[in-house]
Amino acid sequence: MLDLPDKAFIEERVRVHPRFEPISCQGTPDVGVLVFNKIPVMAFLRLPTKESHGKANMFQGAVACGVDMATGVTTKAVKYTSEVKFFPDSRRRLAGIHIPRWEEVLELAVTTAEAVGLGYCRVDIALQPRTTKTGKLKSTPMVLEVNAQPGLKIQLANEAGLKRRLERVEGLPVKTVKQGINIGKQLFAARDEDESIEGGWLNIGIFEEVEVENFLGEKQQIKAKIDSGAFRTSIDEGLARKLGLMDPENILWERSYRSALGREEREVVGVTFYLKGKKIKTAASVSDRSKLKRPMIIARRDLLGFSIRVKEGEAGQEA
Repeated sequence: MLDLPDKAFIEERVRVHPRFEPISCQGTPDVGVLVFNKIPVMAFLRLPTKESHGKANMFQGAVACGVDMATGVTTKAVKYTSEVKFFPDSRRRLAGIHIPRWEEVLELAVTTAEAVGLGYCRVDIALQPRTTKTGKLKSTPMVLEVNAQPGLKIQLANEAGLKRRLERVEGLPVKTVKQGINIGKQLFAARDEDESIEGGWLNIGIFEEVEVENFLGEKQQIKAKIDSGAFRTSIDEGLARKLGLMDPENILWERSYRSALGREEREVVGVTFYLKGKKIKTAASVSDRSKLKRPMIIARRDLLGFSIRVKEGEAGQEA
């Protein structure tokens, strides 16, 4: 009426990634990543439902799926405070969904937390699908929101307490984004035998041969001792160097350990190995085992889903 020029604000539409279409309704799912001390410590995938009117809000009826930090695969799911196995509007299974471009999602979350100067926050990320000139689908992670006071329902989706995870990484010297991501992956990988082992428990002896990945992902067969009395897996320093695991970007942190010789400082490195065909990603301490028969000890934190059977003659052998 006053013949004044109008102004319009145009916002990019965030579409639903094709992988999430069967498990979302009327809205766009997002991935929330909790970052503390430059380390991604917990994540969930929020899925809008008909009840939530297309909003990815758990208080309004959206579904939240816990995510394995190492692989980006969904594990458990909850609606409000109850566990659900299927998406209510399509009856699609919610466990086992792989989040596209997971490594980039984690990297974006950590770099965003650094950019805004928050030591603790949740970064909410959407995957924007795009079609390239060749007709291929490509998704781009993009930040929707940074929450300095995130809610605690993420614990329900992951069936894990947040306090313990924060305590484990508090004060760790994290130099690079990649190092922080590696720490989060190694410490908070899902180790649920029901999810990772079909057909029940795997039987192992006190001494086993395992395949350990070197820094290039190639496998090398190693003799190992199974030690349920130790908490953290340990690998010989010479072997770790030979495999390239002592690369600065693969050293997670240094920690003081008590041994027969007193207290000593040891590096803790990321290790991926295969025991009875099961892939295990873990954080292993590095020590001098050059005078022992077996250069690697596999400890109890990496033995979920295994049943140890002592064979005749094994008990008297040395490591």
